[in-house]
Amino acid sequence: MFYPQRPAPVGESLSRQCEAMDIPSLSYFPSEPHLIRDSFNLVVDALFGIGFKPPVKETFASVIETLKKVDIPICSVDIPSGKKNEEMK
Repeated sequence: MFYPQRPAPVGESLSRQCEAMDIPSLSYFPSEPHLIRDSFNLVVDALFGIGFKPPVKETFASVIETLKKVDIPICSVDIPSGKKNEEMK
């Protein structure tokens, strides 16, 4: 798990859940695609989630540029769609 910036309250809860399941957290995002390929079998892309508004910030843009070059499977997800808009504000 890698967060380009501190997560919103919903993200903090999801982060704690991942930690409880022993999902490792990265302190930095590898800038070379081969480092990702050599370390992982799958990338789960959940970058934007709630409240994304263009343009993409540079912090995210560099991650996206690296992911474009990764040659392992990428599974893109979002925050669960069952959440009501009022709960996400």
